[in-house]
Amino acid sequence: MATAHLLSQGRKKIAHIMGSPKLAISTERLKGYQDALKAHHIRPNQDLVEQCDAGSLEAGKSSMEKLLSGKTMPDAVFANNDVLAMGAMQAIKARGLRIPQDIAVIGFSNWFYSQMTDPPLSSIDQPGFEIGKNAVRMLVKRIEHDDEKTPLPAETLTLKTSLVIRDSSKIK
Repeated sequence: MATAHLLSQGRKKIAHIMGSPKLAISTERLKGYQDALKAHHIRPNQDLVEQCDAGSLEAGKSSMEKLLSGKTMPDAVFANNDVLAMGAMQAIKARGLRIPQDIAVIGFSNWFYSQMTDPPLSSIDQPGFEIGKNAVRMLVKRIEHDDEKTPLPAETLTLKTSLVIRDSSKIK
């Protein structure tokens, strides 16, 4: 959704600040980014992907500085989470570039501070309360299961996300 939105805004050189490849969410978000590019007939460019194992503001800033100094200047960035996106925004502004005119930015999680950035950060909203509620339900089910001879099968649940479009990614 994030990459498709950026493409719909006319962006073609979309960077991705990915999280640790040890985390499934990071590799799934990278795959979504790559799949959206391919669906729009754009070959993913490894020069526009920056791995960021830490999820901090400083890590996002550092990752964006590397992307800005790379071979290909991005016109947008999709960050693995909102904190990394906020760090990326700091690096973009420090270079004297404008958001979204020069580089559009979108994050993931729709952290409540996202709407307080300047400009407000577009983000993929994940249903945090629902995630927690379902995790507790699954845990209680396992704890209450008293048949050691018949283990419960693994359970996977996918919850719907939504795109929250704010000023950091849309052309006015």
